[in-house]
Amino acid sequence: MILLIVLHICFLLFYLYVQQLFEKDKPLYSWFHTTLVIKVLSGLAMGALYFYYYKAGDVMDVYSNVSRYAMLFYSDNHKFIDMYLHNSFLEYGEEGFQEMLTYSPRQLFFIKLIVPLGILMDNYWMLNVYVSVFSFLGLWNLSNRIVSIFSISKTAVVIAFLLFPSVVFWSSGMLKESILLGCIGFSMSFYLKWVYERRRPEIFELIIFGGALWLIFNLKYYIFTILFFLMITHFVHRMVVYSFPWLKEYRVHRIVIYYLVLANLGLSAGWIHPNLSIGNLYNALHTNYADTLSTSHNHNVFHLNYFNEGEWGMLWDFPKALIYGLFGPFTNSGRGWIPWLAVIENYMLLLTAAYFVVDQTRKKWKGWTMEHLIVINYIVLMASFLSFASPNWGTLIRYKVAYMPLLLLLLLSELPMILRLDFILFPEVAKEIERKDILPTTD
Repeated sequence: MILLIVLHICFLLFYLYVQQLFEKDKPLYSWFHTTLVIKVLSGLAMGALYFYYYKAGDVMDVYSNVSRYAMLFYSDNHKFIDMYLHNSFLEYGEEGFQEMLTYSPRQLFFIKLIVPLGILMDNYWMLNVYVSVFSFLGLWNLSNRIVSIFSISKTAVVIAFLLFPSVVFWSSGMLKESILLGCIGFSMSFYLKWVYERRRPEIFELIIFGGALWLIFNLKYYIFTILFFLMITHFVHRMVVYSFPWLKEYRVHRIVIYYLVLANLGLSAGWIHPNLSIGNLYNALHTNYADTLSTSHNHNVFHLNYFNEGEWGMLWDFPKALIYGLFGPFTNSGRGWIPWLAVIENYMLLLTAAYFVVDQTRKKWKGWTMEHLIVINYIVLMASFLSFASPNWGTLIRYKVAYMPLLLLLLLSELPMILRLDFILFPEVAKEIERKDILPTTD
């Protein structure tokens, strides 16, 4: 076992060495090794948290089931194939897996996703490392793509995607959020490349893009729907505006077209999943809301005042759900030191948001584009949707990583202190500005 661990570490180091050779032309290359080490350590810390502190929970359950599959692979291939590919659990008396298939199919899917790694390396710590590296690579690709395409603070991008504590920690280790955030990173990165850099998609890019969206759908179908619909809306909107150049002169017209496209897609969301149809959405959200409160035994939860009264009550509770999704929890309603860290982080985020709103109001929100609008739509939809469905603070803290990086990027990108850090952390920024200042003008 020790020899296998050493071999896997050597393989991982060799792969990362080869990987970093391809990163030298990336704008954030100077942060590659630092952020990667932080991510790997976060994965190990996540494993240690569940192994030594909680001594139970999602990560331990996932590893236990992955290890069970791995042992079957070597001891009984026929049973392994029946259980892994055909879900033949009852035939072998595996009531636990059958119950998971019935009540938590997405958890079973995630376990099966990790099983191939478990077969190669049935080691708790290394599995946490491998999943963390996948999450890192997705976010790394997206952060570099954003810096390459948009005129934006490099420091803000690095903090938002690669350094912010809750984002880094809760997207590490054997959690669904780790795979989810890595897939979001890859899919967004390729989409931005094709649309803004106008690069023709290559076959392997299409495979990764399609595979990433498929994984997102199977892990969190509602996140897939929001992400996919916003991509389609953005793409169709750009096509319409480019087809009718006169629309570029009328900002209101462009916004109206954007929301018309988004509304039509939203009305057709039922074909992705029945729970997302207009007739079923409230019932699906309320069922999850009630189930979460029940299983949490009224501990570490928040309550929405009007949600039980129907669709109109959901509208009345929308502002509260949004605030909770963005900045909650505000007090330590859980146990131990981890909730306190979340509370401190949330108050810092709230103060930053307040400064951002005041500063942008003073500037009369100049320089805002359709990209800003799309990012806000993504954040608002995700934050409110997840608050309605999961009124448990512990769960919501984990779920927030799906949109927290974009919220942070929005708030930090024009913060004066962050802009000053650009000159310290990225000397090439100062050189580029200096080069532009000495260029001859054409006056």
